[in-house]
Amino acid sequence: MLKNESQVSQFFKETYSPLLQQGQKLEAVLTHLRFEGKPMRGKNLKEACRVVDFFTAALPRQFEFEEQVLYPFLDAHIPKLNPITSILKAEHENFRNTLGRFKYDLWACGENDDPIRLEGTIQKVRESGIYLIYLLHDRMRANQQALYETMERELHSDEKKEIIQRFQKWNALLKEKEMVEKER
Repeated sequence: MLKNESQVSQFFKETYSPLLQQGQKLEAVLTHLRFEGKPMRGKNLKEACRVVDFFTAALPRQFEFEEQVLYPFLDAHIPKLNPITSILKAEHENFRNTLGRFKYDLWACGENDDPIRLEGTIQKVRESGIYLIYLLHDRMRANQQALYETMERELHSDEKKEIIQRFQKWNALLKEKEMVEKER
């Protein structure tokens, strides 16, 4: 399934793939929002809301895994990554704030009836959305260059398997928790 030499990188690329796909979708929606104008504005705003809903659901789980499982594992097994994991933890808060600002701008766009002010609000949606996409791409690049490549070099094969197993176990527990919450 996963190549032995790049099993960790490949595994995490596959894990983050849905986030990147949604980022690409958001980029397309923002382009459409800019060029398709008023007739398609409602459709484009709804699509942007769907992407935001995805991020709102997926990112807290991803950040929780990183903060509670991945970073402590890396700090214990590869101590030289500690400064990087600390920076990445801090970036989580920036991402949360940017996502919140984007959600607010989308809401304001839907609430705004004044055509003059609406254009300014749409511009804010585009700007905060573009920044969100930038953060997402920057995050993936930093993960690949700083974490995964170092993990490939520094971790033994049993440690690589262990972090993948920890993720899978954590993910299974999360899904079980979601099932219990749905039953309530």
